[in-house]
Amino acid sequence: MRLRKRILKYLILLIVITSMTNITINYYLNQRYVEYFNNAIQDAYSKAIMSQLITYYQTYGSFDNINDEGILPKEVHVQLSKHFLHREITIHKVHVDGIWRVLLEDEQGNIRLGQDLADSHVGPGYPLKLQDKVVGTLWIIPKDSSVLEFSRHYLLGPLVLRNIWTIIIASMVAFLIAFFFSNYLMERIKLLAEAARKIANGNLDHRVSITSHDELEELSADFNFMADRLQEERQLQRQLQADVVHELRTPLAVSQAILDSLENGVINWNEKTLSSLQEETNRMNRLVSDLFELSRAENKQLTFHKELFLVSDLLARIEESFLEVARRQEVNFGIDIDPLLENALLYVDADRTVQIFVNLLHNALRYTVPGGSIYVSANKSEKTAVISVKDNGTGIPAEYLPHIFNRFFRGENKALPSGGSGLGLAITKEYTTMQGGSIKVESTVGKGTIFTVILPLDECEC
Repeated sequence: MRLRKRILKYLILLIVITSMTNITINYYLNQRYVEYFNNAIQDAYSKAIMSQLITYYQTYGSFDNINDEGILPKEVHVQLSKHFLHREITIHKVHVDGIWRVLLEDEQGNIRLGQDLADSHVGPGYPLKLQDKVVGTLWIIPKDSSVLEFSRHYLLGPLVLRNIWTIIIASMVAFLIAFFFSNYLMERIKLLAEAARKIANGNLDHRVSITSHDELEELSADFNFMADRLQEERQLQRQLQADVVHELRTPLAVSQAILDSLENGVINWNEKTLSSLQEETNRMNRLVSDLFELSRAENKQLTFHKELFLVSDLLARIEESFLEVARRQEVNFGIDIDPLLENALLYVDADRTVQIFVNLLHNALRYTVPGGSIYVSANKSEKTAVISVKDNGTGIPAEYLPHIFNRFFRGENKALPSGGSGLGLAITKEYTTMQGGSIKVESTVGKGTIFTVILPLDECEC
């Protein structure tokens, strides 16, 4: 209702402004109309009198004994130009009695009509010609206020009335348009408000359908997109809960089985039993630790201790962390660095940046068979360092690539013993993006996978 009132207020203000503008414009136009109208009436009046005077002169040979009777017309016919009021108008029987007074001189200069106006006439007057001979001169002199009253009666009154009716009709049309338009808006806004309430109450399946080809349709599309995202987040949350339960169930079940066997005397307490319990406990600790780290990263609660770090030093630390692991797994490992990057600097958190590539390398190692290869290459591209981790392992199916950085996602490899928490790639992506970088993946089944990390170089070295 408040929106409708606001629309009506703006409409009333618009009508007032439009009306004032219309009145102002018409005031100045009416001055021109009055002048034109008066001139047209005066010309018609003078022609009518001149016709009577010429007829009188032809009949009597002079203007002797002439008087007002039968000479001064009480009404005239006026033809107005099509430019007047933008249309052709013929006005019949315009009453002009008593509006003007007449002064008539004959050819000898004697005043025959309007003796009392002898000192009032100004200008050349209207010459009366008969066969190219001037037989007299006519002057038409308006009374003090008669012309203004005449104009008001025949012109200003109808013009003002027309303007009033125009304003009334325009206002009625505007109010009707505003009423229907406000109803149109309110119906759709109510749909959006009702949908928002349903979403707030937990009904994330509700959607809004508005096809108006305007901003309201765009708003409804944005609303539906928001609802899709909320529904997706809820599904991810539920999936996360299910995945956490699934990941914790195995180490808990193994630990419980070992403890039950010890309690029942099925197995003896020894170093192997202790090692098994420690392994399962460490697995649960890694899962909880990774979940906590990922949650902090996604909520932008991590603190990055950035410092200038040579790309060559980064690769040296990566090699130091992974070389022995690769050797034990009988996997070939190598690092190749572009000479342009050897002295280039990154402004990053060194430990978390090393962790990015350690996660990628361990992920590659997990699916690379003995005798396979894993290589790290670093190249410079404009103002960025492009560091790739490439393996010739089993590869990733194309349909899995869009989800590869999701929590716990392993595709068909879920059943394989990974030794990880299923959160490494998700954490890797968060670490990368929070330092102004990006990460992408390319893979071909049976040929291997390439993870590419792009990090901005320090400006001093670009």
